[in-house]
Amino acid sequence: MEDEEEEEEQRSYGENDMVALDAELEHDENTEWLRGCEWPTWFAHKPIHIIVAAAALPSVRTSEDLVLGLWNGFECVSSAQTERVIWKILEASRIVFQRCEMTLKQTPRVLRCWLRSWTPSFLPYPFELPQREQTRRRYYVIHERFLCYIFRILALSRSIKEPTSEISGLQLTTAQLAMMNHIWSRFSNVSQQADCGVLLQPSLDGVHENLFQLLVMFWTDLSHDGNMSRSAIMHFSGVLGIHPTELFFRKPYNYTPFISALLWVGRLIILEYALPLAPYNHLKAPWPERTVYPDQSQRLREHIRPKYLQRGSLAPAGYLIERLQHGRAIARREGPQTNISWSLDGLTLYIADTQVHMRQFRETIHSVVVRLQNLTQDLLFNWWPDVQLNAVQDDLAAHRPGFSFLTHPANKLQGSFRIVSRLAFSEQGGFSLETRRGKAKMERYLKKSDQFIRLLYAAMHMTNGMPARGEEFRVLRWADTVSVQRNIFVYKGKVVLVFSYNKANTNTNNSFYIVRSPCPIVQRILYLYLVYIRPFRGLISRNLGILPKNSTNPHLFSTHESATSCFSSDQAYASLKKATAGCSVPMNTSLYRQTAVSIAKKHLPGLVAPFDPSTPKDYNGFLQLLAFQTGHRPVTHASAYALEHGFPTKLQPDLIDRYLVNSHMWHEFTLTREEDVLDDSLADARYASSSTSQVDYCPDNVNARRLECGTPEESDVNLSDEPSPRQRQEERQQRRKKRGRENILEVLIQLSNIDQ
Repeated sequence: MEDEEEEEEQRSYGENDMVALDAELEHDENTEWLRGCEWPTWFAHKPIHIIVAAAALPSVRTSEDLVLGLWNGFECVSSAQTERVIWKILEASRIVFQRCEMTLKQTPRVLRCWLRSWTPSFLPYPFELPQREQTRRRYYVIHERFLCYIFRILALSRSIKEPTSEISGLQLTTAQLAMMNHIWSRFSNVSQQADCGVLLQPSLDGVHENLFQLLVMFWTDLSHDGNMSRSAIMHFSGVLGIHPTELFFRKPYNYTPFISALLWVGRLIILEYALPLAPYNHLKAPWPERTVYPDQSQRLREHIRPKYLQRGSLAPAGYLIERLQHGRAIARREGPQTNISWSLDGLTLYIADTQVHMRQFRETIHSVVVRLQNLTQDLLFNWWPDVQLNAVQDDLAAHRPGFSFLTHPANKLQGSFRIVSRLAFSEQGGFSLETRRGKAKMERYLKKSDQFIRLLYAAMHMTNGMPARGEEFRVLRWADTVSVQRNIFVYKGKVVLVFSYNKANTNTNNSFYIVRSPCPIVQRILYLYLVYIRPFRGLISRNLGILPKNSTNPHLFSTHESATSCFSSDQAYASLKKATAGCSVPMNTSLYRQTAVSIAKKHLPGLVAPFDPSTPKDYNGFLQLLAFQTGHRPVTHASAYALEHGFPTKLQPDLIDRYLVNSHMWHEFTLTREEDVLDDSLADARYASSSTSQVDYCPDNVNARRLECGTPEESDVNLSDEPSPRQRQEERQQRRKKRGRENILEVLIQLSNIDQ
């Protein structure tokens, strides 16, 4: 009975006293990945739950103790005072990294290329700041967790009278301990003074430089015997390999992003150490600025890189590079983890703990488009002009600053916004620069236009076909600039979006064109915005003094207060999330991208057919035969012969048409074509009758009306026969009811046949 009670007691304490099993016992279970990392050896007989808890960021409520867990009969706790000091240290680290970023921005490209290379050879891709602020913040958070970990373990060792190596395996040098104690003492005094209400705080410039010196100590800590576990950075890389809640070792696919982030911060610190932009004068041994070195390139290439930044070196970065390459090789071999599943009927997608039904997915898109349509009519003061995209002329190959189809002489669109201006400043519109009430209406109009832009971002993103990356999509330009060509064109009566920047261009300097097209309704709305709303919005923004005179923002997605900038990553992310917040399926950028690709693979087999942007579509082998008859391969024939001068060499009409086929297939699946009814409550029978396996569509066969587009005048306001969106919606509702009755009848007939 006593043995049973001891066993029961041992089991009850098992979860609260987690330690890794002995490495020898786990040898047969260790994979190639774990044997290379040596994590089972590093954390043998160590309290993994305490190690993971010590690496967490401090809570905003630093007035509470942080309970780390039980170990050897001790309740390990990080006191509230300790948490407040750690919070101060993290705030100081952000100031340190701001200084490092300034140095990076002032470093020539060739030196940044050498900095990124992890081999003795030159790498033609520079080390630079992540484009997304969210990504940069995530990198810093991982390094902040390192600071939390080392200071918490040090404080815990003093509290329970155990060395850090015994608690977690963390080993610190004498110099590192001395600097940590100095930094802790300074910030502890600051924290205590703040608690006592002392308003005048001492200068922290010196301790900021000491904190950077401590980071350099960690990243330049060389192993003289090859034992990598003795370095604090290397040890913490193993801590990152432990899942925070399940307490198992991560697989390479999930682990390598943490190493990439840690390595990025390490390179940034080494650059600041090697070539600081400004001197560090508060240190005991001041560090000079980069101009002191007669040959900055030699210092970085010959003195710093081989010792601290190359693969195979005995510095922390060398070890991390080895682990990163090893992990990526295994991840490529094993493949990514599965993240989606489908219901048996193929109508429900399960992704990221979210259920996405195809009916709800369409309703979400329709809801965004309908709200955008209504808001467009409000911004046009209930006037809906006739849009004849077939008559619009454009030049895809032209590149002149300020040029777009709006400035093309044949289109005569330069003064179109005057119609909206006259409507706004009429008695019914109520706009006025002389009265407070009139100015208030103008300001409300500008705010409503910002809401329109956010909805436009969501509608275009969700109806383009396969979605673009957020960093590519948010910088869309409607007009050429000095350095970059625009992205919005009119081609064969359709508004198309051309992207020449993509992720491949950043990583490999190898880019290709991508063409997308919104659904027809959004195309017209985009045209109306560029022709009428955007210039009028700019006019009243300048008259109200919000924008400088003669300023024109070439970016499509920008607020009325932005003279030159576009949406930030956070604004783009929030636009899609907010636009779909009240819909059946709220979406963010990553969720929508995964959802759209999953749906395309499942329901649009034409999108995953073999595709090569370098070769034209072969109609029954004719183009291939034509190429060989002229003595060339199809790739050469497509890239060097019969190229139309009105298009870029790598973006000929055949390639554009093939891209548009894909967009049209997406419009058919989402029921956003010209003939479809936009509604938030569509019956499943309507979806079942919409087949996407056979698409009879060719961009060359445009059946839209071809009317001459004249210069808009004031009299055009009341002469347009084009139905408004609300009228068009009522007509579509009638057609929907008729088709709904036909579909129900068809279903009843099928059921009767089954019964028979």
